[in-house]
Amino acid sequence: MTVRPEVLETLQLWVRKAESDFGKTHDLNELSRSLPSSDPMPIGSHECGQLSSYAVASRYPSDSEITLQEANQAAIWMDKIRDWARTLLPKTVLS
Repeated sequence: MTVRPEVLETLQLWVRKAESDFGKTHDLNELSRSLPSSDPMPIGSHECGQLSSYAVASRYPSDSEITLQEANQAAIWMDKIRDWARTLLPKTVLS
């Protein structure tokens, strides 16, 4: 299970739009803290933490595996983040 690159990239685009500094990270909680408080993430910190751990695990494989149910839930969270972030960005950024 990998976190879709467009989820992280879309969040990073939004952070850039907000003119916040950030380094390379897979930590969605860290990215969400960089966002304006007027635009809170559509998922909670627990869910962000889970997605972050999946992102790291997919990039640096280990023996841990996730269930099909966990993968399906992660896909729902990723879709929520992507859809939310796209509503905040100008259409020209997304094309």
